[in-house]
Amino acid sequence: MKDTLAKHSILHVFDPKKQILIQTDASKNGLGCWFFQEGKPVAYASKSLTDTETRYAQIEKELLAVVYACEKFKNYIYGYYFTINSDHKPLVSLVKKDVGEIHSTRLQRMKLKLSKYDFDIKFVPGKFLYVADLLSRNFINDPIVDIESSLKDLIHNINMSDPKRKMFEEETRKDVVLQTLVHLYEDGWPADKQRVPENARFFWQFKDKIFVEDGLVFYENRVLVPNNLIKGMLDALHKSHMGITKTLNKAKSTLFWPYMNRDIENMIFKCKKCEKFRSENKKHSLIPHPIPKRPFQKLGMDCLDYGGRSYLVGMDYYSKWIELHEITDKTASSIIKILNKFFSIHGIPQNIVSDNQPFNSYELRNFANNSNLDFIHSSPRYPRCNGLAEKAVHIAKSILKKISQSEGSLEEALLEYRSTPISGIGYSPAEMLMNRKLRTWIPIKDEDLEPKIPNNLKAVLERRQERILKNNNPVKPRRETHFEKGENVVYRNNGKWEPGRIVSKHDSPRSYLLQNENNRVIRRNTLHLRRSMHSPQIRLPEAEERTPIVSGNNNNPSLELADTYHTNSSPLPDSNNVEQDVESVRQPDREYTTRSGRISRKPNFYIPQ
Repeated sequence: MKDTLAKHSILHVFDPKKQILIQTDASKNGLGCWFFQEGKPVAYASKSLTDTETRYAQIEKELLAVVYACEKFKNYIYGYYFTINSDHKPLVSLVKKDVGEIHSTRLQRMKLKLSKYDFDIKFVPGKFLYVADLLSRNFINDPIVDIESSLKDLIHNINMSDPKRKMFEEETRKDVVLQTLVHLYEDGWPADKQRVPENARFFWQFKDKIFVEDGLVFYENRVLVPNNLIKGMLDALHKSHMGITKTLNKAKSTLFWPYMNRDIENMIFKCKKCEKFRSENKKHSLIPHPIPKRPFQKLGMDCLDYGGRSYLVGMDYYSKWIELHEITDKTASSIIKILNKFFSIHGIPQNIVSDNQPFNSYELRNFANNSNLDFIHSSPRYPRCNGLAEKAVHIAKSILKKISQSEGSLEEALLEYRSTPISGIGYSPAEMLMNRKLRTWIPIKDEDLEPKIPNNLKAVLERRQERILKNNNPVKPRRETHFEKGENVVYRNNGKWEPGRIVSKHDSPRSYLLQNENNRVIRRNTLHLRRSMHSPQIRLPEAEERTPIVSGNNNNPSLELADTYHTNSSPLPDSNNVEQDVESVRQPDREYTTRSGRISRKPNFYIPQ
């Protein structure tokens, strides 16, 4: 057959005006190529591989056959566009890449040799490459110099010390998965994923980017880490305790192993130092308070200090009416006196939204029960929960600052505020509260002072609330986080994250009760909570025999310890009062909870005998 193909009657003269086609193929020990036009042969070529070339990976042999064909027929094809047919499908995508995107230096050198030719490569099944396949197996066995050895390495040297490189090479030889990849690289990947050994199927998606060089396996320009060295690489990556993103970026520049991202994330989540000093959580989207049906149904209330004096400020959720009164101190008795003045004018509201101290004291809770009033307490260290009261404090402080620099009085300033229309609503607090305008120093018509009910006021308030939510909610708010009873968490405390354990869900949205390492039950918003892989080290008191406070239906008492302990002779609280930090069992005149949730005890000389 070779003699027949070589006859002059078979070979045709090259015509540059006709389409140029070249078939190439590589076998275990040889290369073959066929140059033809319109199905008629113009030239043939074949060669044996050197001892070095026989150890090339299959993709390297196939590309070497392309290089050999181009060099052999360069007098015909140089300056013309031509097409190469190959039965090695990965070669198609490889040739289309830039040199910088090819991470094997040997393949880079071959690609550089082909850069002077204008060609395209197409995949043709091997059963149709009759001539090239024949020539690659029946090659001319002449000693030929390695055609690929003329160009030196351009890039790619792994910068590591000799001992570490030897360690990588030794562990690579021992690693079963990496040795499977070496064999697949040298012999060629199967056409079907199911024919790949099971331990190497993960790398099927990267088969065109994996190569072997100097005893190491690479994915692109990243070295594959043997399984026995992964732990050491993780420790080295996290030596400076960088965050997840920085550590991942650092690892992706040089290293690769299966599920590397997951391993790095788990390592950093388990690091106690990183957990303690992690940045704050992303803010939640706002949860608006429902618009009340009538004035003074719901109030926001808080205390403020200005100019060495203390004030109690309250704002109506419906009318935005502000009450501002000076108080002698921030004790419960002083607050109750001012509240009685409020209620004598406007009536008793159904709800008052406030922070915990002093509004969560024993005395104020008794006052609320007697007045048929409910206090809604915000999560400690989360003032956004009572945003209207914080806004009232801001307005009140602004009024106090301005009257301190002028001759006006507090009452005059409050009159002006209450009679001024609110932006986005169009009515003043007085109109919304009393259905009439207030007479001030500004001239006004008599008919304007007559009572008039605002039109569709609740709808106006709801539209205003929607606009506020749209303008103030983050573009990408934090996803809602839910915790289970007994789950290990860390909570934000003085700029650091401290360990704790979830006790129960609080009645308020995004609020949980948790037990900290000091064996106290505290309340926190989910903004100040994160999941943790570490269990808190609960420190039990040693002074006397203690009984933990647990909920009635709890099967694991250790998860429901309260923030204080009681002797066996002390009464146990009702299980429904756990979310109130077990205030009901304390001595009301002796102990109280600060705004941050800390338990404070009055000295003996403050306690009435």
